[in-house]
Amino acid sequence: MNTVDPIKSIEEIERMKEHFKKQNPRNYLLFVLGINSALRISDLLSLQVKNVRKENGKYKERIYIREGKTNKEKKYKISDGAKEALDYYFENLETKRYYGHSQIKPNDYLFASQRGPHTPMNRTWAWKKVSETAEECNVSGNIGTHSLRKTFGYMARTEYDASIELVQAKLNHSNPAVTRAYIGLEQEEIEELEEKVSL
Repeated sequence: MNTVDPIKSIEEIERMKEHFKKQNPRNYLLFVLGINSALRISDLLSLQVKNVRKENGKYKERIYIREGKTNKEKKYKISDGAKEALDYYFENLETKRYYGHSQIKPNDYLFASQRGPHTPMNRTWAWKKVSETAEECNVSGNIGTHSLRKTFGYMARTEYDASIELVQAKLNHSNPAVTRAYIGLEQEEIEELEEKVSL
């Protein structure tokens, strides 16, 4: 699979969110939770209802998981944007009674396949949906499911002025240079520096 890029503008993110929201509540949640949590797609697709919602229906403050790639236990704060997407998802799930179930159960997958709530969505299918939507929304760059994780890092650094070391810690990278290259900032920052420095 080719290397993917982060989504580099708020406008492009908003276009994709709108498109996904009209398309399918599950796909909308996948996109929004993906760009807000920076979870790898395999960890995102493994989430169950019990990872985000208590039995009383209230959302948890954090997602606790054991990462598939690193086998490390991690926690991720559920952002307000992600909570809004969860509201939209659960409202639609409950009113439309997806999968023929009248009640959502804690062990149901958030991103269930069409086979039912006990089978997670396929990574390839998720990649296809994200890349097709990016193309339909005229998003620049090569966009796939890993772009969701990269987008968090890119936006944290460029729009929210987070230090590269903080982004590095969030993404669990070994050093800042890896993070800069990963989120596609290194060349941009060099060119910006070249424009500023005039001796």
